[in-house]
Amino acid sequence: AGLPLVGAVAVCPPVDPQHTLEAIERAPFIYEWYFVRKWTRSLKRKQALYPHRYAFEDWLRRPTLRDLTDRLVQQYTDFGQLENYLRGYSIAGDRLAGLPIPTTIVAAADDPVIPVTDFHQLQLGGQTELLLTQHGGHCGYIQGRRLESWMEELFLDRVERYAAAARQ
Repeated sequence: AGLPLVGAVAVCPPVDPQHTLEAIERAPFIYEWYFVRKWTRSLKRKQALYPHRYAFEDWLRRPTLRDLTDRLVQQYTDFGQLENYLRGYSIAGDRLAGLPIPTTIVAAADDPVIPVTDFHQLQLGGQTELLLTQHGGHCGYIQGRRLESWMEELFLDRVERYAAAARQ
């Protein structure tokens, strides 16, 4: 909205959405259940706010993540097919190589949702930092006895660093 973007931080981004969807389908049931439940609630709220535009009732009876995504793609996007949609927001390969701003990507080798091999295959430019931790799961970056997240500190550090560099 007219504001210059001077830096970015991405936490556990789905590098190759097709691989991410497949990983969720292979992971313990709780992962797909969580994502479907969260998305279903969101869609119900959207339908309640815009009943003249959305009709999801038939879709929300025990959907899988793949089925729900496929139906939404077919009915509400111009992608036509699920595969086109997933490829459309993939950041795999060299898609991030030309990022014009400093960027930090944080991911964990033990993430059950996003395969670590996808991060190893990224071709990144000189302004992109990949912080690949051994542990952290999917967005679970905790430390100490109080199980506090260290992600907030890292995020604030990067925001301050990127803003300071932009002011120079």
